[in-house]
Amino acid sequence: MFQSALSILQNKNNNIIIHEKAEENKKKKNEKDEKTKKKETKVERELNNKIEFYIQKGTVKNTLRSTRNWISKLEVFHKSNGYDIAIEMVTDIQTNAS
Repeated sequence: MFQSALSILQNKNNNIIIHEKAEENKKKKNEKDEKTKKKETKVERELNNKIEFYIQKGTVKNTLRSTRNWISKLEVFHKSNGYDIAIEMVTDIQTNAS
Protein backbone atom coordinates (compact mmCIF):
# COMPACT_ATOMS: atom_id res chain seq x y z
CA MET A 1 0.00 0.00 0.00
CA PHE A 2 2.84 2.35 0.84
CA GLN A 3 4.42 1.53 -2.51
CA SER A 4 1.26 2.36 -4.43
CA ALA A 5 0.82 5.66 -2.54
CA LEU A 6 4.42 6.52 -3.33
CA SER A 7 3.94 5.68 -7.00
CA ILE A 8 0.76 7.79 -7.07
CA LEU A 9 2.69 10.77 -5.66
CA GLN A 10 5.49 10.23 -8.15
CA ASN A 11 3.01 10.05 -11.01
CA LYS A 12 1.29 13.18 -9.72
CA ASN A 13 4.65 14.97 -9.46
CA ASN A 14 5.60 13.79 -12.94
CA ASN A 15 2.29 15.05 -14.30
CA ILE A 16 2.85 18.42 -12.63
CA ILE A 17 6.36 18.64 -14.05
CA ILE A 18 5.15 17.62 -17.49
CA HIS A 19 2.36 20.20 -17.30
CA GLU A 20 4.82 22.92 -16.22
CA LYS A 21 7.19 22.05 -19.06
CA ALA A 22 4.30 22.13 -21.52
CA GLU A 23 3.36 25.61 -20.26
CA GLU A 24 6.97 26.78 -20.59
CA ASN A 25 7.16 25.42 -24.14
CA LYS A 26 3.89 27.16 -24.96
CA LYS A 27 5.22 30.48 -23.63
CA LYS A 28 8.46 30.06 -25.59
CA LYS A 29 6.48 29.31 -28.76
CA ASN A 30 4.32 32.41 -28.23
CA GLU A 31 7.43 34.55 -27.70
CA LYS A 32 8.99 33.10 -30.84
CA ASP A 33 5.79 33.81 -32.79
CA GLU A 34 5.80 37.42 -31.57
CA LYS A 35 9.43 37.84 -32.60
CA THR A 36 8.62 36.40 -36.02
CA LYS A 37 5.73 38.84 -36.39
CA LYS A 38 8.01 41.73 -35.47
CA LYS A 39 10.59 40.56 -38.00
CA GLU A 40 7.94 40.23 -40.68
CA THR A 41 6.66 43.72 -40.05
CA LYS A 42 10.22 45.05 -40.13
CA VAL A 43 10.88 43.25 -43.42
CA GLU A 44 7.57 44.49 -44.81
CA ARG A 45 8.42 48.04 -43.72
CA GLU A 46 11.82 47.85 -45.41
CA LEU A 47 10.25 46.43 -48.56
CA ASN A 48 7.61 49.18 -48.64
CA ASN A 49 10.34 51.80 -48.21
CA LYS A 50 12.27 50.33 -51.14
CA ILE A 51 9.14 50.21 -53.29
CA GLU A 52 8.35 53.84 -52.48
CA PHE A 53 11.95 54.83 -53.25
CA TYR A 54 11.81 53.27 -56.71
CA ILE A 55 8.39 54.78 -57.41
CA GLN A 56 9.78 58.20 -56.58
CA LYS A 57 12.93 57.43 -58.55
CA GLY A 58 10.83 56.67 -61.64
CA THR A 59 9.09 60.03 -61.44
CA VAL A 60 11.34 62.53 -63.12
CA LYS A 61 10.96 65.97 -61.53
CA ASN A 62 11.88 67.80 -64.73
CA THR A 63 9.12 65.96 -66.59
CA LEU A 64 6.57 67.07 -64.00
CA ARG A 65 7.85 70.64 -64.13
CA SER A 66 7.83 70.60 -67.93
CA THR A 67 4.29 69.23 -68.04
CA ARG A 68 3.01 71.90 -65.64
CA ASN A 69 4.75 74.56 -67.70
CA TRP A 70 3.26 73.24 -70.95
CA ILE A 71 -0.25 73.09 -69.48
CA SER A 72 -0.03 76.62 -68.10
CA LYS A 73 1.17 77.95 -71.49
CA LEU A 74 -1.67 76.07 -73.22
CA GLU A 75 -4.21 77.61 -70.84
CA VAL A 76 -2.83 81.11 -71.50
CA PHE A 77 -3.01 80.49 -75.27
CA HIS A 78 -6.51 79.09 -74.90
CA LYS A 79 -7.76 82.17 -73.03
CA SER A 80 -5.96 84.72 -75.20
CA ASN A 81 -7.45 83.32 -78.43
CA GLY A 82 -11.01 83.34 -77.11
CA TYR A 83 -11.75 79.63 -76.93
CA ASP A 84 -14.92 79.06 -74.92
CA ILE A 85 -14.60 75.35 -74.23
CA ALA A 86 -12.48 74.12 -71.32
CA ILE A 87 -9.27 72.31 -72.26
CA GLU A 88 -10.47 69.16 -70.48
CA MET A 89 -13.49 69.04 -72.80
CA VAL A 90 -11.46 69.04 -76.05
CA THR A 91 -11.83 65.64 -77.68
CA ASP A 92 -10.99 66.34 -81.33
CA ILE A 93 -7.56 67.64 -82.33
CA GLN A 94 -8.48 68.30 -85.96
CA THR A 95 -9.15 71.85 -87.04
CA ASN A 96 -12.30 72.78 -88.87
CA ALA A 97 -10.50 75.14 -91.26
CA SER A 98 -11.34 74.50 -94.90
